[in-house]
Amino acid sequence: MLLGQKGTLLWNLIIPFCSSIVVSTLLWFGLLGWVRLRKFDRIAQIHLTHGICPSCAYQLDDLTTQDDGCVVCPECNAAWKQSRVRRADETVTHA
Repeated sequence: MLLGQKGTLLWNLIIPFCSSIVVSTLLWFGLLGWVRLRKFDRIAQIHLTHGICPSCAYQLDDLTTQDDGCVVCPECNAAWKQSRVRRADETVTHA
């Protein structure tokens, strides 16, 4: 009998194998989410420095600033403060 009794194929092979896959997947996505949350501000700032929307990679150059001081991405509707967005014609100097 395959189901229900301990010592069968189900209890000795299938359940431990599936359990290890579920646990390792949860750990992987938990770690990935933690790293992403921790690094998102830095990644967003790098994108905005190059004039790119961090949410969808749309170019934010030549977009008008709204009344609240934000630039709204027409692709994904994410709003970013104008002071954080660098235009393509601005030069970046490295010291």
